[in-house]
Amino acid sequence: MSLYMYMFSMKSAGGLDVKKSIGCQQIKHEGSTFKGSKEKVVINWGCGHALPTEVNKCHVINKPEAIYNAIDKRAFLRLCTEAKVRTVPWTIRTWEAQAWSDAGETVYCRTRLEGRQGQGIVICKGGEVTPSRLYTKGIDCDREYRVHVCDGEVIAVHRKVRDGETPENEKTRLIRNTENGWLFRRVTIYPRDIVPQAIQAVRACGLDFAVVDVLYDGTLAWVLEANTAPGIDTMEWTCEQYAKALRKLSAKLLKK
Repeated sequence: MSLYMYMFSMKSAGGLDVKKSIGCQQIKHEGSTFKGSKEKVVINWGCGHALPTEVNKCHVINKPEAIYNAIDKRAFLRLCTEAKVRTVPWTIRTWEAQAWSDAGETVYCRTRLEGRQGQGIVICKGGEVTPSRLYTKGIDCDREYRVHVCDGEVIAVHRKVRDGETPENEKTRLIRNTENGWLFRRVTIYPRDIVPQAIQAVRACGLDFAVVDVLYDGTLAWVLEANTAPGIDTMEWTCEQYAKALRKLSAKLLKK
């Protein structure tokens, strides 16, 4: 097979499951004997730094510079805003974030631009904001979706739902990640507006595929962030959709 996978981590659970679904080989970080060529395609699973020389000789799905556009939260929001994607309100100005907080709005102070699973987030509401590199304003919504996009098409949608065994408090309510007891459930019925916003966000970063977190306020969709190495291990159906979409994209690249 002319399709290979290079992952940011050799043990990325989601990447390993997609690799298994595709049936392709994984390129090692060290001691690799892989030889690249224009007759091969490499899927870059979440690696935002320079790729090995042999990998760069191939067609690469998700260039590292595009992945870094998603990893860096400020760059992601800036590119999306320039592309007219409807993002959550954001600013890099402390005084503006302070005005939000003084008005009673929930402010997410992001002290880290590359944090995962809520790392580096300080939540402020009505008090003094924490000096940070990026601030986002909370959206009053009760639904959040993860929209999986590949080559300009939505291949799966999940909705975030609470694990009933997790105690509800301000942190678990405002930071919706797996550590705070939020799970992903595949859905086939979802708001229409989340689709174009997610597709445009992926395109704005120059990505071939990604999962986009989207908030829905009952009327409009608001893009929050994107992930190029989604945790879809144990999600067999979704892994199969990635496998099908990435095989299709690979075949298209090899025909060029």
